[in-house]
Amino acid sequence: MSLETADSRQELLLGYKMLTNHLENGSKMKDLILLRKGTFRAPSDELERLMLLVAESSRRFKTELQSLRALEPALNEVAPSLKLLDKMEQISVKSGQLDMLFPKGSFDVRFVALEYLATQMTSSTALSTSYLDPNKERRAW
Repeated sequence: MSLETADSRQELLLGYKMLTNHLENGSKMKDLILLRKGTFRAPSDELERLMLLVAESSRRFKTELQSLRALEPALNEVAPSLKLLDKMEQISVKSGQLDMLFPKGSFDVRFVALEYLATQMTSSTALSTSYLDPNKERRAW
């Protein structure tokens, strides 16, 4: 596998941009915990532990991904912007934020359901991106 065309490289950069954004959003769980505590709607102790685990894992994976992007062929340049993709991501994040601030029903249940969807999206983004990547170490990650 190689990055023979500019289009292949752009697609790979977009995949890593999306993956980085997913991990960045996951790393912000502490902010949600603080906000919910500040409004006297703190998550249960068990859920707070899960949220902190998601935040720490996301931070760690994002750091690993940044290091892996430096491997040959290096993918450190800024990914191109696609209006449709950017808008979809913006709407998804906004929708998730609103659902976490004003959940319909139990916060704990809504959080677990949304985190499941976010994990599925991150996983499918990573897998799809790996199919395009000629670097064996990044593909394995």
